[in-house]
Amino acid sequence: KRVSLSEAQVVLGRLAAQRVLKAALSSAKQQPLQVALVRAKSAGVGKAELEEGEAAFRRLVANQELAAAASRMDPTRLCRAINEARDVGVTEAAVAEAEQLLGKLSAIDTLAVAVCGSEERSLQTAIDLARTAGVHNNTPMEAEGCLQRISVEFSLEAAVRGKDEIALREAISEARSLNIKGRRVEEAA
Repeated sequence: KRVSLSEAQVVLGRLAAQRVLKAALSSAKQQPLQVALVRAKSAGVGKAELEEGEAAFRRLVANQELAAAASRMDPTRLCRAINEARDVGVTEAAVAEAEQLLGKLSAIDTLAVAVCGSEERSLQTAIDLARTAGVHNNTPMEAEGCLQRISVEFSLEAAVRGKDEIALREAISEARSLNIKGRRVEEAA
């Protein structure tokens, strides 16, 4: 059977589309891959090659979303991006890095809430969580200062209620050394 010119052009178009798709896969760039996929579909490239290209495209999109969510420090968006990245086969290293950041963001949020409260145990737990998550900015140190102030204020209250002169002197001295001022210190003094 003879091949017509139009059939030869179709085959040539399919081969060119396959070549462009392979090149786009190698480039690992979203835009060229998207264009190559459209061209490959219209040229009749095989199902297996299209599925490989589509899977690679989904991974690229998921990787970009991970990066965007991480740069915006958005825990909700980062959580969704991590789940999507896992679903489409993004590398474990990229997912692990995003999970580590999510842990830090969660620890910072927990710490912020605990600092606003006045519960020593919750604040200490939040500080420990932040340190475990690798939060290395001033937030845990500031929280420890807050924890120390809360502890001194409770010591002052206990010393005043217990009418223990030695404990009261120690609590007042510690409050002054931390530059804690206010009604509780003045009442105790």
